[in-house]
Amino acid sequence: MPTYLSLRSGCAFYPFHNGASDREYIARAPDGRQFKISGSAYTLLKDLDQGMSVEEIYQQLPPQEPSLTYEEFHNFLVHHYWSLLIGYSDQGPVADIQKKSFLKILISCTLIPKHWVGRVSRACMWLYAPAASVVFGVAIVVAHLALYGWYTPDSWPHIHLFTVFLACMLSVLVHEFGHASAVARFKGTPGSIGAGLYILMPVLYADVSHVWTFRTWQRIVVDLGGVYFQQIMFMLFAMGALYNHDPSLRAACIGIDVMTVIAINPVFRFDGYWILVDWLGVPNLHKATGRYLKGVVASIATRQWQRIEEPQLKASNLKATVFTLYALAANLLLGVAVVLNLRWIRFTVQGILQQAPALFGEALKALRAHAWLHTLDLATGAILLSASGVTLLVALGFRGKQIVTALLDRHKRYKERKQHEVLVNVARLQ
Repeated sequence: MPTYLSLRSGCAFYPFHNGASDREYIARAPDGRQFKISGSAYTLLKDLDQGMSVEEIYQQLPPQEPSLTYEEFHNFLVHHYWSLLIGYSDQGPVADIQKKSFLKILISCTLIPKHWVGRVSRACMWLYAPAASVVFGVAIVVAHLALYGWYTPDSWPHIHLFTVFLACMLSVLVHEFGHASAVARFKGTPGSIGAGLYILMPVLYADVSHVWTFRTWQRIVVDLGGVYFQQIMFMLFAMGALYNHDPSLRAACIGIDVMTVIAINPVFRFDGYWILVDWLGVPNLHKATGRYLKGVVASIATRQWQRIEEPQLKASNLKATVFTLYALAANLLLGVAVVLNLRWIRFTVQGILQQAPALFGEALKALRAHAWLHTLDLATGAILLSASGVTLLVALGFRGKQIVTALLDRHKRYKERKQHEVLVNVARLQ
């Protein structure tokens, strides 16, 4: 009984530009997730979609060492391409291959719809013109020199937390429009801007999934676009701080620089990570480095250094070296980040219990005294402190639910796969 696997409705493929001689593609599943596949995998999937059975394709495979059994080949297709394929036999569907992903963003919602993002992005994409980029780049450098080198505020205690918070949040929103405007600059279609929980922290994000159809240097520009736009906000706030002698705007500028450093770090899936992904040409860098490190550990016994699998890295000694150093350093830094997160959890709980009630009490006193700015500052501090605790609890709850759901789904898929293998074997005997 032949087995057929066809592409789900809504699957799409795009050439992936990574500088390597071997042609690769980005596969987009119907649920919007994207991943890289080789040219041979692309051909195989197209053959399946055009009506060839799994048995026919297996018989046409070139000789391999070690040889691959039919069951191993079938299970490989099911395991690696479950989000693209749906299976049929000559008697109808036998297995609808599904799997829930362990989402990187725990919960999300749309803040600005796609059509509004597109309008604003098209209006701002002139900032990526070569002349404009040079002018603003120089202005940003001058603003940093002026703010940090020539200006020292006289009254740091008079910083208004409410002003700093609004300025920083505005810069974060502009950051996301920077990514979207870069997509529009290269004739792409930017998506919506939303908010969500990443690990244990709230984040804004821009849907720039169209970027996978771009060339390498264009994707890197999109990655840098958020920092570029946020640094333009730094320049504007620095001008306001210098002109008005405003320590609050200066504090907002410092906050923007701190956020920029966080954004360009390549450990988490922030801008720096995607810059490295696009330059190396390895879409799922965390997974690739994890697989590489497992090979390194396994090869220690044989005293043979683990080779890098990605062909685009083999062609460049510099990229191969950077990939190896990242694989070794990133996992160490992830461990440090886990320790820091645990400490942050402890400090957050202590702060809520000890300081939040006092801040709310002081805010009420300031409100009765009609000290409006002081009331806003105290209320902002109390809300931020309380919100961090609420965010922490929500994130931990969703993460725990995800772990339980993933374990249950894995057990369910294992039972379904075993049942399917039994059906295939019985059908062959018949």
